[in-house]
Amino acid sequence: MVSALIGVLVVNTRRVENKTVLKSGKPIIKVGVVTPMSAGFESLKELAVVMERRAAELSADPKSKFEYKLIFEDSQFQPRLSHQAVMKLLWGDKVDFLITVSSMACKVAAPQVERYGVPCLSLADASQADGKWNFTYFLSTTDSGDLAIKTAKELGFKSFVIMGPNQEADVQYGDAMLRAASKYGVECKAKYLWNNDGSQLHDYRIYLLKTRELNPDLYIIFSLPPDIDIVLKQMHDLGMKVQIASTEQLVFVQNKEYIEGAWVAGVPPIQPAMMEKIQKLGVTPTIIYTPYAYDWITVMVRACELAGEKNGGHKPSREQIREALSSLKTVDTLMGRVDQDEKGAFKPQPVLVYYEHATARQVSIDELKKLKGVK
Repeated sequence: MVSALIGVLVVNTRRVENKTVLKSGKPIIKVGVVTPMSAGFESLKELAVVMERRAAELSADPKSKFEYKLIFEDSQFQPRLSHQAVMKLLWGDKVDFLITVSSMACKVAAPQVERYGVPCLSLADASQADGKWNFTYFLSTTDSGDLAIKTAKELGFKSFVIMGPNQEADVQYGDAMLRAASKYGVECKAKYLWNNDGSQLHDYRIYLLKTRELNPDLYIIFSLPPDIDIVLKQMHDLGMKVQIASTEQLVFVQNKEYIEGAWVAGVPPIQPAMMEKIQKLGVTPTIIYTPYAYDWITVMVRACELAGEKNGGHKPSREQIREALSSLKTVDTLMGRVDQDEKGAFKPQPVLVYYEHATARQVSIDELKKLKGVK
């Protein structure tokens, strides 16, 4: 049923355009999406596919008042291209709603969505929600960073280093961990962030050799596959048998031997019920942000439908959509019930995930201490 309604994603160097046409006669709500899809970030096109298919699924629901047309623009994780994409969607396409993927794109879009009066939902840190036009749906880096360092303290680690791409959210994660380190009395010996320009560094040994001299108890690595696979292999080749932690899911790391005993302070592992709903859209997740993509559309549509109800079934204005989105204090998502704070940040709660025998499972700090033999 769903596959018959799915449009074709036409991929150019910088743009993906939705060609879906539903002969429903419903008013159309145009949704602009700014997300990386090329220049080294091709794996993130999965988010676009899930968003488009979820929007088509909800548009086809007889209970839905509107048809949701998504227009995608490729940011390539670049500020200049993100700005161009935002302006094209707001000024040229005159979208009713904007979704930005990455804290950087959210920061670029923030003044423009306020200027044009367009509600925006972003994968960005909670600190970037502004209480009016800018909303976020992402783990709080403050909460995740605090959980990571609290866990390190409880496990008896006295020092750590941070490694990852120089991307807005990862910078914020690092800052949150530095604050938590001061709070819990754990030393951060170094923070190495490499340029996140899509060129794929591939050789991280200079950072690994520098950090090895510092002899930290723990490595906290932000990077995603395939980069983290390269980092872990190079650690292995250098004979670095060290404790690994992250704020990202490691389930997609190819060599499970490298993550045996590692733990994550971040999003829950993808549960069977979550997997089933995503796979109904014809996608098997390969990156951790895929459930977010599903949820962004769910939350956006919920707000638009609610605004439509209050507008007598007619297409709502941007202001009415913004008001409806702001009124959603709790939403049911793939990640459970998620609360919105007073600034417009939807924040799934971070959890601990432990990797053992090539499987991931959610644990408490006390469970993790037992698994690690810590009294």
